[in-house]
Amino acid sequence: MLRLSQNFKTKALIRCGVGLFLMAVVSAFPLAGLAQDLPASEATRPDLEVPKKLQNVTIVEKLGTVLPAREMLFSRTPGGQALSLDKHLNPGLPTLLTLNYYQCTALCSLQLNGLVDGLKKLDYLPGRDFNLLSVSFDARNSASLAQMKEKNYLESLGRPGAAWTFLVGEQKSIDQITDAVGFQYKYDPETDQFAHTAAIFFLSPDFKVMRYLYGLQYSPRDMKFALLDASQGRMGSTLEKLILRCFHFDELAGKYTPIAMNSMRVAGILFSLCLLILVVALFRKEKALRREEYAQ
Repeated sequence: MLRLSQNFKTKALIRCGVGLFLMAVVSAFPLAGLAQDLPASEATRPDLEVPKKLQNVTIVEKLGTVLPAREMLFSRTPGGQALSLDKHLNPGLPTLLTLNYYQCTALCSLQLNGLVDGLKKLDYLPGRDFNLLSVSFDARNSASLAQMKEKNYLESLGRPGAAWTFLVGEQKSIDQITDAVGFQYKYDPETDQFAHTAAIFFLSPDFKVMRYLYGLQYSPRDMKFALLDASQGRMGSTLEKLILRCFHFDELAGKYTPIAMNSMRVAGILFSLCLLILVVALFRKEKALRREEYAQ
């Protein structure tokens, strides 16, 4: 009598589990064909009144542009031969690029220090999981200065095994890389400084411009998602890629924001998988009880 009672309970649990599983599958795709994810806003940032010295100092986004990496020549070490950009980087990896000049003590330092803060909390390692690259847009900067900056920022980053490449080049190569990503800056002879904006750029393994992040602070989550986008599916676990589907890049906010519809779908899928595992376990238990009954 006890075995029959257990068997009845097991069957009831299985039926309940199957019902919940089917409900979860349906809820994973709510209003399919009726509710669509809203596209990212096409609105642009409003123009602001700026001083004459800062006019045309901006970034014109050029998503999808491919950098001529084999044509641009840069140096890394004093006395070293100038090599094409692709020779300085690990092939097959996305690249996080910054454009600075190495004698800047204001905006560039704030930006790179903010980047270091974000990289410390990022679970991807520069040099292993992605290329981390800084290029000077001041043709007067020397390779020895670039080498010193590289050493100092790697020490500040403090992550064993990390790699961060600092490069210098002639004006032709500088113009090529700044034009490719839409980075517009201006030299002020009165102060011997450059006026420029702060942003980091994400490139695919084939040097296609994939994403821009602006400001002086960069959240690890936004950098991680931007690297996943830039890798074009070559990096990140299955779970990370699934989570990325719950977010889209908000052009106005300049960061990744959740998509409610996709979040519901992913949650429903995960819940369905958990229920499926439960149903399978209960089904196996029922078969074991039946074998015991037949044996008696």
